[in-house]
Amino acid sequence: MVQKIKLTKRSTNHKKGGINHMFKNIINISLLLTLINSFSFADTVADPIINKLIEKGIIESYEAQEIRNEISNVVKRQFDEEKKKEEDKKKEDDKKLKVSGYLQILYKDDQKTTADPLSILRARVTFSRKFTDFLSFSLTPDFAKLAEDKNVEWKGVYIDYIPFKDYLSFRIGQFNQPFGFENVYSSSRKKFVDAPRYLKEVLGSDYDYGIQASFGYKKILQLQSAALNGTTKATETNDKKDIVLKAISALGFLHYILKDVEVSFSVYDRYYSTATTVSVVNGKHYAVYLKIEKDIFIPTFFTFEYVYGKDLKIKHDVTDYIGTLEIKPFRLTKNKYLEGISPTFRYELWDKDINVSDNEEKITSIGVNYYFDKFLRLLVDYRRSEVTNKPAHEIYNFMVQVNF
Repeated sequence: MVQKIKLTKRSTNHKKGGINHMFKNIINISLLLTLINSFSFADTVADPIINKLIEKGIIESYEAQEIRNEISNVVKRQFDEEKKKEEDKKKEDDKKLKVSGYLQILYKDDQKTTADPLSILRARVTFSRKFTDFLSFSLTPDFAKLAEDKNVEWKGVYIDYIPFKDYLSFRIGQFNQPFGFENVYSSSRKKFVDAPRYLKEVLGSDYDYGIQASFGYKKILQLQSAALNGTTKATETNDKKDIVLKAISALGFLHYILKDVEVSFSVYDRYYSTATTVSVVNGKHYAVYLKIEKDIFIPTFFTFEYVYGKDLKIKHDVTDYIGTLEIKPFRLTKNKYLEGISPTFRYELWDKDINVSDNEEKITSIGVNYYFDKFLRLLVDYRRSEVTNKPAHEIYNFMVQVNF
């Protein structure tokens, strides 16, 4: 009888232990689910709760560590899943058709022209789409000439193939010739209305048809080469191709010290002929530039560019020096009305024939850009052009630019 009682008591204690163990497991599971459901707070909530449960004797230390490990694993898995969802969404968004552009309305006060002072300078819309990680296209019509009953102009129609991002890419279609700085700098970001003389007097247009290859590492050294029609049109007047080579460097290992400092050298071998001309002539053009865009003491944009070569018809040797400076002196004040004010200065020395003396044109431009935000800009500038023994030519410009 005594033996039976002892056995019964042992069984009762065993059952009680099993119940306690089961009860602890239920608590552990409940705790785990609670922390997992609020995993964003797990790091700050888990430890105090687990420590309190250990203190009350509800769970053992090894069980607490198991809970911590499981929470960490679940949190990591959920974090990875969320990150993957964001990446997939970004890739999906990248492959959607994107529309952007800008409108520039200009009032030009120029006493030497009888044209209407008010005009639409540019009305460009860019349609772009990324088909895959390697293939994309861009299409940019300019509607500005419609106001003059003229046709829409194409200012960029090309396909990009990028087999190795940042290292190798190809472009085919109509695009900016990879020559110089101002030629490839977006007109939505140019600091003045009037472009440097070499764009019109040497290149004729800042777009041409052809194929371009870019290779290298863009933060250290990038090389670009292009074969172009040389007519700025899809058809050409001779069977020669213009060749452009351009090197852009962020000063190699100094890039990490002199960040946002860029230097470049380019060579452009260009052919010239007309539909009525049998002979074809060619000439080489060279361009060097330095660009600095960074906070020195205040946000500063500075470029110096030098171009040497032939004029548009490959007749005369020409040179062009251009220095541009824009500062944002009120950016540090954090005053929303003042920080958008950006005084701008440019000096250009254009020599249309270096073999003739006293024919250089000195062009001084002074202006102020006011950036309300990334969508709206106002530009007011004054341009004075001087040639020896000729009266100065003065132009006042007022431009409103809207980005979208």
